[in-house]
Amino acid sequence: MVSSIFACASGKQISELDVASGWGSTTAARAVLERHWDTFINYSDFQYLASIGINTVRLPIGYWSLGPPFCQNTPFATVADVYQNSWPRIVRAITMAAESGIGVLVDLHGAVGSQNGQPHSGISDGTTNLFDDPSNVQKTIDVLSFLVDQLCNVTNVVGIQMLNEPQNVPKLTDFCTSTASLCFQSPDFFTRLESPCINETDISSRCCFSDLFTRWFRPPTIQRLYCEQNRFCCSRPPLLFRFYAI
Repeated sequence: MVSSIFACASGKQISELDVASGWGSTTAARAVLERHWDTFINYSDFQYLASIGINTVRLPIGYWSLGPPFCQNTPFATVADVYQNSWPRIVRAITMAAESGIGVLVDLHGAVGSQNGQPHSGISDGTTNLFDDPSNVQKTIDVLSFLVDQLCNVTNVVGIQMLNEPQNVPKLTDFCTSTASLCFQSPDFFTRLESPCINETDISSRCCFSDLFTRWFRPPTIQRLYCEQNRFCCSRPPLLFRFYAI
């Protein structure tokens, strides 16, 4: 995002919910966000990435990005109207990447209730309410199920990242194990793969990605899970989160 989006945000002015709740009305907030979605990344950006050898990008989204039905009974319920046109824009971004020969890792960056209490999960109150609330767990599973259903046959989608940077809490293990199992139940999720990224690494079936703690995922219980590598080159010293194949 860019700082101008937060100029008239509500509350602490640090999260997606603050933006959607600000600007005087949901109509105005929707106009601000849609203009941002339509201009911040475009086809020429993907073409440029391809021209310098980038073959895969990660696309962070929140559950609210799937549209108003997924906002109901969540903190985004009162601003659900803001997201009536958000999912088609996600599809458009994936399509633009495909047309440039670039794979997409779809990352659930904001889960219902928040997986870490951080502003990048969509909220600004600092609370982590995903794992202790069965209804939030189920809503998040519904989100992931929707993503699997919608994207399993999109050939440049290299995987779905179940959660971004979840808080290390006791119930995280059960959440990850059960959610991964549900994803794998999709009959089509692993059957088609023509991604530039995966083909180059000679992996023959669709993968589900996560940056979760890999010690919880060991064969034969959970297989074909991958832990992405995050390289933070601007930190001192540089930080590297390694990529693991399970």
